[in-house]
Amino acid sequence: MDTLLQCLEERGALNFFAAEEDIEECFKCHNEAYRMRQIRKWIYEKLADNFDVMTDLSKELRRILREKLTIYTLEVKDCVDVAEQTKKLLLETPDGYLFEVPILERRNYATVCLSTQVGCPVGCIFCASGKRFKRNLTSSEIIQSFLIAKRIVGNKLKNVVLMGMGEPLLNYSETVDFLKKLKKNCGISMRHVTLSTVGIPSKIRQLARSGVKPRLAVSLHFTSDEMRRSFMPGVRASIKDVLDAAYDYYMETSRRVSIEYILFGAGVNSTPDDAGRLVSLLRFFEDVHVNLIPYNPVPGVDLKAPGYSTIKTFANILKKAGLNVTIRWSQGKSENLACGQLAWKRGKN
Repeated sequence: MDTLLQCLEERGALNFFAAEEDIEECFKCHNEAYRMRQIRKWIYEKLADNFDVMTDLSKELRRILREKLTIYTLEVKDCVDVAEQTKKLLLETPDGYLFEVPILERRNYATVCLSTQVGCPVGCIFCASGKRFKRNLTSSEIIQSFLIAKRIVGNKLKNVVLMGMGEPLLNYSETVDFLKKLKKNCGISMRHVTLSTVGIPSKIRQLARSGVKPRLAVSLHFTSDEMRRSFMPGVRASIKDVLDAAYDYYMETSRRVSIEYILFGAGVNSTPDDAGRLVSLLRFFEDVHVNLIPYNPVPGVDLKAPGYSTIKTFANILKKAGLNVTIRWSQGKSENLACGQLAWKRGKN
């Protein structure tokens, strides 16, 4: 035990999720690799939040782990039930930022919407997250968000969507590390994980070769580069380059790609002509699904959703062209938890 203690001490203060490989190496060096399997089972499967409950470890080992390691660095500030089968989980980072994690429940399953950044650098003018960007979340913080949500809803948690705050592919390494932890330790198939991105072609192709294969959702929202860059100033790639990369992702992974399209009123992007251009853009896809999302209001933004008849007309044009279409009526809209409404808040600091 003394040499194990020294091994951990040499690595300084460690968070379990951030330093799993280092911790595992310490156990391997002492011919106790099986201990890491025990600890992982407690944390990932039994959802333990402290080492004292790990009764198949010796008291001395538990003492060492307690002294040298932390498990959770995020603090749960609140968790409340809101309307429309939605829970609102409020988490605080060690440097004092608060962010919300929506949990959407059904009778037999639940979906958690995770963030990858505090704020978002893309700066879409219609999105609350894009008002300010503070920092990337670490893979440790993202996996903690997932496990905290699972502690609340239990084994009903079947689906993960990276559709909270941030652009996942601008936090690529931490996002992929999270996905690998999720796949290896949490029993979540990548078929039940969706990563939403505005579209960074090089990163989309890198993700296709990464060994993790989440479903890909491309936040397109407009049918011309000029309009798209006007409303989404952080976007660099053309629509053609984004869709080419998305198609390559589909061919590499055999995962059907989704196109996210927020519908704005007043003829911004919801006219029959817009629908026709969207059909033309997507004709070359063998398997694609379009999610139409009526705009969710954000304070200080002078945009509105179109009327019901406009939404149905737009959807019907796509359907008549042979595209798979879903109108996604957002949950939690009244509590500012719907698509585009999440924003970071300053906490105790």
